[in-house]
Amino acid sequence: MTITQTIRRVKPVIEDHFTIGLRRCDHLNQKKIETMVSKHDETLRRKYLTETKK
Repeated sequence: MTITQTIRRVKPVIEDHFTIGLRRCDHLNQKKIETMVSKHDETLRRKYLTETKK
C-alpha cells in the first residue's frame, strides 16, 4: 500500500477513529503513521496531532 492510499483511507474517518486507532497501536506503529503522514503533507500531520491531543 502506498502512502497516498493510506492517507485516503485514514483521512475520511480522522475525526471519529484516528485517536482510538493510535491508542490501540503500539508505539512503533504510531510513529510509522506519523512519519507517513508527515512525508505526505506536513500540514495534515499537524492537524492529526492536534486532533490526537484533544
